[in-house]
Amino acid sequence: MSIPHRFLIPLSLCLACPKAPSDSEPASNGPSDEHATPAIEHVGAEEDNSETKNVTDSQTDTSETDIAAILQPETHHLDRAMRQDWPPQAWTHARAYAYNFVPFGPGQQLRVWDEGGWSTNLETQVELTEAQANAALELTHRTLGGVNASKCAFPRHAVVFFDESDQPIASVNVCFECTDIMLWPSYNPDPREAMNKYRELSTTVLDNGEEIDQPLVFTVHNEVMGKWERLFQVMALPEYPVSEPAP
Repeated sequence: MSIPHRFLIPLSLCLACPKAPSDSEPASNGPSDEHATPAIEHVGAEEDNSETKNVTDSQTDTSETDIAAILQPETHHLDRAMRQDWPPQAWTHARAYAYNFVPFGPGQQLRVWDEGGWSTNLETQVELTEAQANAALELTHRTLGGVNASKCAFPRHAVVFFDESDQPIASVNVCFECTDIMLWPSYNPDPREAMNKYRELSTTVLDNGEEIDQPLVFTVHNEVMGKWERLFQVMALPEYPVSEPAP
């Protein structure tokens, strides 16, 4: 999953596309039973590939040293005092999901799990190790929650945190095509306070040598997206097969 780094100010992207909902905005409706974890059956090579595939954590055994290598270095960082207690409920374990392996279109649920329930387009589920789950949470904290990088987000990879009763309590959803990060529930319940992360500026040097100032969160976001890519790779989640443009 290649990540485009050709942009500097993500909010300027995809202006003609429908606006993606923020962390606090509802997404399209999902299944009626919003908390029930979908039944995932292991699918063998001879079975229908449209079924959701289950990958055990034994297939994604990544050492803490490998995870530490993904998280470091942290070249830029936002004010750590602004980090929130997220997820807002205690979690005990987490799973990663590949989903939305369908063309972008209206009416699709953008988050793998939110107040509307589960996405109906689940592709693969991975049981995460403690180190992998903590790494996903750390990357979420580094951007202080979600980042609206475009107006046409369509995430296809996510991590869901569960409580001791195996009920989902929070999800972080990543789009590698438009580089949006979408959370449920909101990282900061106060919308005005949540905007403070855009106030600190950093200087960026363009390819032509020109220097511009942009919110530091965008610089951090670009760095974090590369780490999300590597983390989902070690989780053994499949990549979405993006079609090459016609000649």
